[in-house]
Amino acid sequence: MIVRVHSIEEGGAKEELYGRYLQDLFWYNSGKYKNLGSLYGMVEKAVTQWCGSDGDGNLCLDNRQNEFYLYEKVKFEPSIHHIPSPVEADELQRFIPTVLVAFEDPSGDVIKLDIDYSLYQLLYKLNQGYIQTANDRNNYADFISFVNRMLQTGSLTKNIVVRSEHGKKAVVSRGMFGYKFKVVE
Repeated sequence: MIVRVHSIEEGGAKEELYGRYLQDLFWYNSGKYKNLGSLYGMVEKAVTQWCGSDGDGNLCLDNRQNEFYLYEKVKFEPSIHHIPSPVEADELQRFIPTVLVAFEDPSGDVIKLDIDYSLYQLLYKLNQGYIQTANDRNNYADFISFVNRMLQTGSLTKNIVVRSEHGKKAVVSRGMFGYKFKVVE
């Protein structure tokens, strides 16, 4: 009985998520970019969850060291130039089966992510606190490539935050006369 109730509840959640994906797909194809703000927010939060972040919104660059973690500030600047022209009809004559989101880096280059339903599900789960598995890293190579390109747009060349496993925090910043190291906490 409990298993059946769980599967019914889970099925309803999947149908709701699929409905949200179809709505975002319609908004994309009809050129109603203002309605895609929540999707762009979902992508940003998913990247943050994928990488990990500190309490200040910096994304984790490296956590392979046992004692120290490196973080950088990444600014997500949405780009909407790739979205199809607005259509005022309720029916579409042409329909692209995926949603393309894009962000602009500081030099003006555009970083794109093509989202199908499978990736949409992963983005949603990441927004709910899901921690990716090795299987996810194998199945979503395009997303990993997107994440890596987004990390390249960050403040790595200007400053990074170093956190120790004990909670100590330092900022290494680049100035005109070299690097500065400042302990913050």
